[in-house]
Amino acid sequence: MLPEQAERMLAQYRRCVGRCAFLKKTIAEAEADIALWRRNLAEDLVRSGGTDLDGMPHGTTVGNPTERMALMLATGYEPEDLKDAEARLIPLRDELREKEMVLCFVEAWLEGLTAKERWLVELLYFEGYTYNETAHAYADKFGVPISRDGIRRMKKAAVQRVAEMAK
Repeated sequence: MLPEQAERMLAQYRRCVGRCAFLKKTIAEAEADIALWRRNLAEDLVRSGGTDLDGMPHGTTVGNPTERMALMLATGYEPEDLKDAEARLIPLRDELREKEMVLCFVEAWLEGLTAKERWLVELLYFEGYTYNETAHAYADKFGVPISRDGIRRMKKAAVQRVAEMAK
């Protein structure tokens, strides 16, 4: 993996955390709605059974309403709306998998950094600090003054280390 790719994933991390939470909630709600819809569908098919029991055939479908409902349920009948709802979940699930992969990689990379590198990456990428703000925070935390250029060099070294872990 190139350092630019690793840096892009680090920059996306915070947004991915929020987006994953949103996607999980949205998918769970949609799946619950679809499950309820399926239960109601089976009940509706059973309830809407035969109304014309005169014994005379009225078309090309199975004559016995109970048999017709049983065949529909056994063959996995689903209305188009239900199929469409399932299809709309596919891209959401795909996006969730992609975002979770970014989270997984970034969290693993952070484990491989030194405490100072991790602190620096969290401030610059996750908290949105500028180089100046990070330099002041570094001096406050570690008691050693550092320049913006020093912060840039540390950042470059940390991103390079992440890229090496990602190979």
